[in-house]
Amino acid sequence: MNLFLSIITGLLFVLCIFLICNYFLILDKTEYKYRYVLSTVITIFSTVCVYFSSNIHINVVVTIASITVVTNLCFKASIEKKILVSLWSYVIVSLFSLIVEMGIDTIFSIVSIKQNRLISCISIMIVILFVIGVKQVTSKKNKEGLKNIKVKYLLLYTALMLIDEMTMTMMAAVTMEEMLTKNKIYYGVASFLMATAIFIQLGAVIILMVSRDKYKEKEEITHQYLNQ
Repeated sequence: MNLFLSIITGLLFVLCIFLICNYFLILDKTEYKYRYVLSTVITIFSTVCVYFSSNIHINVVVTIASITVVTNLCFKASIEKKILVSLWSYVIVSLFSLIVEMGIDTIFSIVSIKQNRLISCISIMIVILFVIGVKQVTSKKNKEGLKNIKVKYLLLYTALMLIDEMTMTMMAAVTMEEMLTKNKIYYGVASFLMATAIFIQLGAVIILMVSRDKYKEKEEITHQYLNQ
C-alpha cells in the first residue's frame, strides 16, 4: 500500500511540474509521440528507487534527474534552460507540498492518524488544484503566464515560499506538543487558517506578477503609439 501511494504521489508530483511548465512558463511541447508513456515509466522507476533507498541525498539526486529527463522529453528548450526549470520547479512544488503537509499532518495528529504516505499524496493533489485554480484566474489577464517575467522576481517568489515554509515549521515545533495536549481543536484550526492564508498569499503574488507583466506590456505599446 505504501509503495502504491508513493508511486501515485511521484506521478502527481511530476504532473504538477508539467502543469507549471505548461501553464506559467509557457514552454513549447515536443512532438515526440510516446513522451507521456515514457515519462510515466521513468517517474515510476525513480519513485520505486527512492522508496527502497534510505539515503536522502541519493533520493534528491534521483528525483531531480528524473524530473529533468521528463522535462527534456516533454518540452522544447535549451538544455540549460530545462535544467534550471527542473530545479526551480522541484523546489517550488516541494515547498508548496511541505506547507500543505504540515497543515494536514496537524489535522491527522488531532485524530491520532499517522499515514505519512497518504498525507503526501493528499498534499500534492491540493497543490495541483491550487495550480489549476491560479491558472484559471491568470489566464483571463495574461495568456503569456510568467514567460516574460524577470528571473529576480521568480527568485523573490521562491524566497517568499521558503520563509513561509520555515514559519510553518517553527510554529509546529514550538506549539504542537503543548497545543495537542491542551487544546487540539484550537491548534488544528490555527494551523489550517495559517496554511490557507499562506496559499492565498502565494496565489495573490502570482496573480500580481502576471498582472504587472501585462500592464507593463500595455504601457510599452502605449508609449510606442504616442511616439509614433
